[in-house]
Amino acid sequence: MMNKVKMVLKNTAVFAAVMLLVSGGGALSVKAARGVSNDFSFALQYQGHRDETPLVAKDTTDWCSMQCTWSEFPGASYYAYACDNLERYASEKMVYFEQGTWALIGNSIGENGSKLCKIVAIGDYIPSDGCVFTGYWYADSGF
Repeated sequence: MMNKVKMVLKNTAVFAAVMLLVSGGGALSVKAARGVSNDFSFALQYQGHRDETPLVAKDTTDWCSMQCTWSEFPGASYYAYACDNLERYASEKMVYFEQGTWALIGNSIGENGSKLCKIVAIGDYIPSDGCVFTGYWYADSGF
């Protein structure tokens, strides 16, 4: 548990530093991730193949975040979006992920009246033998 906390703190600090560099060093307010991180493992067999995380409770209406920390094959990738338990598309757009990618996934799940959330992954560049991706995500995090 302590290693996960250290990893989250490290990743948050790295993200904040990168955002400061991108913004030209201006003032940037970053709110730390709320709630508990959820581990994921996507096994994608081909381009367009779907896999998803289990449903988790969502307490806010802002953002989800995800980090792909490992890919079985370097260069393999997927797109992801957040949705509710009824598979209603709740993200503003699909977000591209490969190993090392961290991103916010905008959504309006709470505004749609749901208190449950999951992430759906869709294979993009997947080798012929398939590919496994792992990492973690938060149902409630963002700026």
